[in-house]
Amino acid sequence: MAVLILVLLALAAGGHAAVLSGNDDELYAVPDGLLIGAGVSAFQTEGAWNEEGKAESAADHLFRTGNLTSMGVTDPHLQDRAADSYHRYKEDIRMAAELKLKLYRFSLSWSRLLPTANAAEPNPQGVDFYRNFISEILRYNMTPLATLYHFDHPQILEDQFHGWQSPQMVVKFKEYAEFVFKEFGSMVPLWVTLNEPNMYCSYFPSMFIAGGLYKPEDQNWYSCIRHAILGHAEAYHAFKAARLQGQIGFSAVLMTGYPNTTRAEDVYAAAAYNSLQAGVVLDPVVYGDYSQLTKEILGSKLVPFSEEEKKLIKGSTDFLGYNIYDGGSVSWQNPNASSGDPTPFNGSPLQEVRFFITQRSKSLIDFYAIRECVVWAWTNYRVPVLITENGIGRNDIKAAYHSAYLRMLVKTVKEFDIKVIGYTAWSLIDAFEFTGGFTRPYGLIHVDYENGTLERSHKDSASFWIEMADTGNVPLVNLPSSATASCVSILLLCASLVFTSIL
Repeated sequence: MAVLILVLLALAAGGHAAVLSGNDDELYAVPDGLLIGAGVSAFQTEGAWNEEGKAESAADHLFRTGNLTSMGVTDPHLQDRAADSYHRYKEDIRMAAELKLKLYRFSLSWSRLLPTANAAEPNPQGVDFYRNFISEILRYNMTPLATLYHFDHPQILEDQFHGWQSPQMVVKFKEYAEFVFKEFGSMVPLWVTLNEPNMYCSYFPSMFIAGGLYKPEDQNWYSCIRHAILGHAEAYHAFKAARLQGQIGFSAVLMTGYPNTTRAEDVYAAAAYNSLQAGVVLDPVVYGDYSQLTKEILGSKLVPFSEEEKKLIKGSTDFLGYNIYDGGSVSWQNPNASSGDPTPFNGSPLQEVRFFITQRSKSLIDFYAIRECVVWAWTNYRVPVLITENGIGRNDIKAAYHSAYLRMLVKTVKEFDIKVIGYTAWSLIDAFEFTGGFTRPYGLIHVDYENGTLERSHKDSASFWIEMADTGNVPLVNLPSSATASCVSILLLCASLVFTSIL
């Protein structure tokens, strides 16, 4: 705890004074062993939602209700086709290779592989699809990084017991993981079990309520988080039991807060915020239990892990994946006050605990966020790091954004001697975004949704990725003049990044 406080104090005192300028090749050289690539998820890109044996997923069912207009979903069928990557995956992979990327992150659709959620009843066409998909990645000498679960379990598991709200989901996820490792384990060297359950357990149950699929009493954030942690651990041990070569990790969305001042109250508030925002899922998979700080704050709302469960979850990760977009400052406040930014973590303790307020960065390219997140994570866990998501839904500043974040990342890695094994931009191609449809072009590759052709083409930012691969250094890309004209902070490089842009 003392080390953490010192780090948080240093971050607060240092502010955001660093400017990533200059052409120091050694300082911004990509470290040996750091794989750089981009990612996609099945639900957001594949389409073919009911083709060739695939069953309806919980995400399919939710969005097709047509009841999510209050959450920004105006068309309940966009995801049905999405980018049609089920039929065009070879094109996506070829274009990733043209960008000279080395790491290709994707997720497997549980409902495509096991339509009935029964490993004894697999979908042969789904198995063939992913076997061909992975083979194509390997053909281009890229490293596949597979995510077992990215929000799209079979709807039948919602019908039976509300998915992650039930301990039965732990058993079914283990069964699914064992099947996947048997089929693809020898082909894939890097695995992530669950994509950001700290976000899923807050956001998706709220969407289920908005969609008329849950009653408020059906949602329990504490149960969902607990079952996700146990499900992850079961999958981790299934991987190890299969004696597969490779590594398997866990991911969380990380929005690290730094103290607004060096006052002890603000330092404590930041530590509490970080513990509830991310530590609540990370501490158990590393140390086998919730932190003492988390227990003190949440009290009896947390269901304790049994001694057997603690042994199961402790050390159940080879690396930790972090989805990083922004951060901000945290201040102590009167618990009866109601000021500060609203938290995007609906239904989570961050909405219930009122003794701190958060203020997000007033920067569109807050490159310091990746430094704060990685230093916080390394200081707390000393587990190898993989940046599983980082990106921006604007094409005009995409190269400048990734330049700033990657330059800060490699600088931080060298300064603190942090083990970072990979960085995957979100996303490889323009994808269906959960609350933005096709309006947020996160992709490194353009998809023609406007005319409905879904033709792929490289964006202007393509030269950044190619130059980085050719030189081994992260190129410096300045903001275009059209973007700098609207800046409110020269050091932080622009206006406001709203959290919902990543959903």
